[in-house]
Amino acid sequence: MQKLRIFVISPWPMQTYQEKQKGFDGSSEYRILKGFVDNGHEVHLLVPKESNAPKDFSYSGIFFHEFKVPPIPLANRLISKFTRRLTNYFMFVLLSIKCFISVMKTYGRPDVVYGYTSHGCVAAYIVTRFIRVPNITRLYGTPLYPYLSDLPRLFLTHFEEFLAFKLPCKYLIITNDASKGDVVARTLKVPFERVKYWMNGVNFAYDSDFDSQKFKEIRKIPDGAYIILWVGRLVKWKGIDRLIKAIPAIISSNRKILALIVGDGKERKNLEYLSRELGISEFVRFVGSVSHYDVANYMRVADIFVSLQDFSNISSSLLEAMTYGMCIVTLNSGGTNEIIKNGQNAVLLEYSELDNLSRVILSLLNNENLKKELGGKAQKYAIEHFLTWNERVKMEIELVEGLFKRR
Repeated sequence: MQKLRIFVISPWPMQTYQEKQKGFDGSSEYRILKGFVDNGHEVHLLVPKESNAPKDFSYSGIFFHEFKVPPIPLANRLISKFTRRLTNYFMFVLLSIKCFISVMKTYGRPDVVYGYTSHGCVAAYIVTRFIRVPNITRLYGTPLYPYLSDLPRLFLTHFEEFLAFKLPCKYLIITNDASKGDVVARTLKVPFERVKYWMNGVNFAYDSDFDSQKFKEIRKIPDGAYIILWVGRLVKWKGIDRLIKAIPAIISSNRKILALIVGDGKERKNLEYLSRELGISEFVRFVGSVSHYDVANYMRVADIFVSLQDFSNISSSLLEAMTYGMCIVTLNSGGTNEIIKNGQNAVLLEYSELDNLSRVILSLLNNENLKKELGGKAQKYAIEHFLTWNERVKMEIELVEGLFKRR
């Protein structure tokens, strides 16, 4: 196979990965790009820089090229929220194209260009029309499914996402996080042969030498405390406030609990304030961002994994929780029920049942056999149905390489 030069335009600066619980090394983006590098290809990742001067650097064989995107001042009340959003959107597109041209002059013309999310795909589409190479749109789930019955509203409120589905590309790769991206693609009449609706991979690596007691001691987790774990970036739509609001009712019956919030993000201060207002700060600990390795360790010591996101709950974190045999409590949003079966491999709550969240968690903490049974069945499902990361990476590499083998 010939060596390919792959350019990737992404809207996520490195700081975003630092806020996530896994960092860049544990992200699906890193795994795919590193897979291309390991297979002898040349990868260039173009990303915005949030502070200081842009710079170029190499990490794990991936070439990073940063470009500055000046923010629109929030204090400027003459600019509406929509106008600011639109301005930031087109500013990103223009500046990423400028960076693309600079990188191409230095390293040469790419063979294929990825556009990550609704921002990157526009820039990728524009540049590939001029240099006549294949472009691939890469979406990480979608918020559009709830709006399909009202397409005018969908366009007005999520025009960037709408455009990402409608722009021509060689392939539209959508993460199958049960947000029903395949249904959205069909409804918006994306040609079937373009769409690849693939679930992320998982790791099935278990550390038999892990010392849970030592781990708890180092992180000052009280001995005998029941651990409720939440993992993810702290943003509104992930619904972490739902868990925090359930804690007062839980501790009224059992004060030997500790909710561990692993991850970081712009909602952290608001969530910490909410915990103080509810008088439960000693029962809720904001761990912040940790390495992918440590995320796994927190899953090893926790009793219950909770995920209450709005669009779907089949995140990488939930998939990993299943591989570790965790007892899971989650919300039936999007297509979560395609994998999670209530009472079989987890507890699946309807929106109307969110008021019962505290009682559900307490009942599981008081029933060790049920907790273990649900966790065991979740792990069995993961082993039987999930791809490993090596398998998932191989699928994407073969897809891209196939473009050039056919030539």
